[in-house]
Amino acid sequence: MRKRLILAITPMIVAVAIAGSFQNLTSVHGVSRAAMTSGDLFWYHHEGREDGTPRWTDAAGRKVGSGWNFKQVFSGGNGTLYAVADNGDLYWYRHEGREDGSPRWANGGNGAKVGSGWNFRHVFPGGDGVIYAVNNNGDLFWYRHDGRNDGTPLWANGGSG
Repeated sequence: MRKRLILAITPMIVAVAIAGSFQNLTSVHGVSRAAMTSGDLFWYHHEGREDGTPRWTDAAGRKVGSGWNFKQVFSGGNGTLYAVADNGDLYWYRHEGREDGSPRWANGGNGAKVGSGWNFRHVFPGGDGVIYAVNNNGDLFWYRHDGRNDGTPLWANGGSG
């Protein structure tokens, strides 16, 4: 049986989920992502966000991508998604079709590699290009992706946390 995750928390209007068995979940500012084993990426628009009703533009979601087989996926805001591969490479994606659920992506949907060595226990966004990472010892690291608008591998402090 195919599983889907649908989460939306006000005030954001778009939620994205990856269909399959859940591996991890990241939810920030109402945009939710879950890395799933089948790797299909779905777009959801919560029309009932103002009053909490379960009204969606398309209850089944709209498939906007495939091949999303990553260790972790999280939002960078404004249609930006970051994905951490099993080998620790960090990829940047920009969903240009985020307003209407169309499968339009910057760079033709090819992620831009913006980092390596992202072998952390947990990675999550802080807003405005800030990414926090927690290592296995529980240490918290701060990063800021200065190339967040175009997917270039530019980082504050040379990328060191």
